[in-house]
Amino acid sequence: MPRSWRVAYAAFGMALTVACGLPRAEAQPVSTKFNSLFQNHMVMQRNKPIRIWGRGAPKSRLTVTFAGQSRSIAVDKMGRWNVEFPARAAATGLSLALREASGIETRLDDVAIGDVFLCSGQSNMEFSTGYALNSKQELAKPGDRAIRLLEIRQAAVSSRAEDIPTESVWSVPNAANVKDFSALCMFFGRQVTADRKVSVGLVQSAWGGTQIESWMSGAAIRAADASVPGLALLDLHARDSVAGQAAYGKIWERWWEQRRPGADVPWMVTSEQVAEMPSVTTPGNWRKSADPALATFDGTNWFHRPTTLTPAQAKAVTRAMLGAVAPIGALWINGYFVGGTRGDGVAVLDVPKGVLRAGINIVSVAAVGANRNAPAGLIGPAAAMQLAGIDGTSVSIADGWHYQRGENRAEWPPAAPWEDRRGLTGIYNAMIAPLGTFSFAGVLWYQGENNASGGTTPYAPLLSSMMESWRGQFQDRELPFIIFQLANFGSLTPVPQNDRWSAVREAQRRVVADDRNAALVVLIDIGERFDIHPPNKQVAAARAYRAAKHVIYREPGIPSGPSPRGAYRDGHTVVVRFGDIADQLVVMSGNRPNAFELCAGNGQNCYFADAIIEGANVRIEGSSGKPAEIVRYCWAAAPMCTLYDKSGEPVGPFELTVAPAIIGRHQERSLYQPTVSDPSAEPMRRQATATWIDLEQGTRIRL
Repeated sequence: MPRSWRVAYAAFGMALTVACGLPRAEAQPVSTKFNSLFQNHMVMQRNKPIRIWGRGAPKSRLTVTFAGQSRSIAVDKMGRWNVEFPARAAATGLSLALREASGIETRLDDVAIGDVFLCSGQSNMEFSTGYALNSKQELAKPGDRAIRLLEIRQAAVSSRAEDIPTESVWSVPNAANVKDFSALCMFFGRQVTADRKVSVGLVQSAWGGTQIESWMSGAAIRAADASVPGLALLDLHARDSVAGQAAYGKIWERWWEQRRPGADVPWMVTSEQVAEMPSVTTPGNWRKSADPALATFDGTNWFHRPTTLTPAQAKAVTRAMLGAVAPIGALWINGYFVGGTRGDGVAVLDVPKGVLRAGINIVSVAAVGANRNAPAGLIGPAAAMQLAGIDGTSVSIADGWHYQRGENRAEWPPAAPWEDRRGLTGIYNAMIAPLGTFSFAGVLWYQGENNASGGTTPYAPLLSSMMESWRGQFQDRELPFIIFQLANFGSLTPVPQNDRWSAVREAQRRVVADDRNAALVVLIDIGERFDIHPPNKQVAAARAYRAAKHVIYREPGIPSGPSPRGAYRDGHTVVVRFGDIADQLVVMSGNRPNAFELCAGNGQNCYFADAIIEGANVRIEGSSGKPAEIVRYCWAAAPMCTLYDKSGEPVGPFELTVAPAIIGRHQERSLYQPTVSDPSAEPMRRQATATWIDLEQGTRIRL
């Protein structure tokens, strides 16, 4: 069973208690405590301010003691407190204590100061050590006592949470927890602690199948692109959840009707119509149905259940619980849209007043399934399927369902922006915002596959805005980011193509090039064509640490292997100049570098071109037709790239505008020219080492 399902079932008990309105305990005094981020075995960042916060009785006074230093503070009227201690050097065996005026003390032990890293992104960051290359040997290595792990459990909420999800616990590594921890984060941490001789805290906050917009606040998304679909709906839902759900329901219903014009709408069926439909066993996975037509069905199935309520029950019920609807579902009651759910949790939806009535009510669920290897339908468990009220009212809806098949085609309905991992801001609210103003040495970010596979918003402004937003939250404007460029994955291509994976890689490269506190990790040579999750996380981690030495520890050296500095036209050829080369450029498995292409017509007319190495340059043979405007390298989902430097580091994919210039023979030959669509040209030019350029028109300019 996938971990997301196990977490969902584990959370069921709590959801059931809330939804069913079990008797509430009397109001308890506000407990004085540390924020849940602060625990035994934790690591706090060295050489940066140490910020600590928590909750307490409003207007009470507390004393916080850390490493022998004490601060007396007051709790504000909202019940929050925070304190800051000065930066300290690395240390171990420290304690952190919180004392109330009454003398009651909360104490945390085995606290260390060292280097703390936030490892975030989607499935390639979540990819666990137990599945990595040579996992048996990796798990058999001696215990990493100097490393501490904190895995932020996966969750998504519609508003900012103050505490990290429950079960997120700082721990000392052992074979069991390392097996399930991020391989990339773990291998990187081992290199840091071995080389720096300090304690290392690794905070894993990652979730597979997520787009970058899920990891951003609403303000950060707007800063990148205020036209991102769903932002207005997200705002409405935040102000009024019932109105937001109703508006989303109209979008969902319109989507269905536009694809089936003139057809009867399934959410408006009568009890007589339902009685004529075939019955179905629930809870259950329709993939295991005895009906072969249902077992092999890909598309939307409709499940209907006539449910009789007394007048008291119709008045008391406030929530509908469906259990798990896999992978995507939506609920109507008596033709009124109640809400949508996206698979990874137990669906608990608020039922607006006036929707239910005494007598027969028709409960209808649309369940979408498109993967025959994954469960589909009303999965349950049975105890989670009920209509519930705050007074203890409970009406089971676990059985008695009938089904109505839709068209046998896999179509995904529009997602609500507040829905789990596929929405906007939800993961940020639950898995980043609760980290507050905690200090980190750096962030490791491996994400982009979902944005490369779909979506229309350009990735570069989103990534840049996310980085800026996180730096603001953590109160560190120079917080380093190490960005993992997408690895090779997908089909080989015999001709040049405009490719979304390449566009995301280029966006990652350009954002890093324009940020002195960021570094790029090139992975174009360690991917798997048929597996989006390359298991060789050891090489990825080694390259990340090489980048960290440059951008985090500020050591001289080459951060990411050879990188393009610019391109210019020289007659019918195009010359690309490279920097950050270890010794010299070399070709692997051949005499000439491959995968270079030249483009005219603003990137629409591209062709592969022969190339040859000339020192720190690569000269590319152009055609006798229209001069090339753009040069690309390894511009494909799964390119075959052969250009490296002598140390074995690959040249990563790129796209450059070709400058209509000839460099003076005796002038410095380094030149950076950004792509046509690059909005950050001027900052990038300032990073170049070129001095003078002679333009073809006879004008001489200085960069």
